[in-house]
This record gives sequence, structure tokens and C-alpha cells, in this order.
Amino acid sequence: PVDVLEPVIAKADVIYWTRIQKERMKTATYAKMDAETRSFSIGLKQLGRMRDDAIILHPLPRLKEISTDVDADSRAAYFRQAAGGMYVRMALLQWMLEGS
Repeated sequence: PVDVLEPVIAKADVIYWTRIQKERMKTATYAKMDAETRSFSIGLKQLGRMRDDAIILHPLPRLKEISTDVDADSRAAYFRQAAGGMYVRMALLQWMLEGS
């Protein structure tokens, strides 16, 4: 699996990474998928292969699919993404409540 991802990570402008949604699965199903997907994670090694102007997005919350070591990198845009989403939701709620 990692062999397939590495060339893509090196070329991508945006990497949108997500997680297996444990809360939507039976425990046994999640355990099996979790074991199979451990190699699908982003860490310092993958950052080293990424373009300097690329960004990583993630819907949060995250589990093990992005290392916390990645958080300090400027390409880790998922916290900015979450903050931006909050302002969009605020604007939509205001728009809906005002009836405009």
C-alpha cells in the first residue's frame, strides 16, 4: 500500500486524508480494517517526500492516520481547515436565522 501512495504524495497539491470511522462499524470489522490500514498513515517520512507548497487536509478528529509530529509543519492545514469551517457554519446559521 505505501508503495502506491509514495509517488502520489510526491506530486499532489492537496492531500485530503481521512480515517476509518470506528463509530460506524462493529468492533470486529474495525479491528480487521485497522490492522490492514496501519501502513496508510502520514508521518515525517511522507512529509519529506511532499512538495513544499502542498497541504494536508483532514476532517478531524484523527486517530492514527496522521502522526502528531506532522502538526508543526506548515503544510498541515487541517487545524486551519477546521477553524475556517466554524466561521462558514456561523455565517450560514446567521443567514438562516435572519431569513435572507
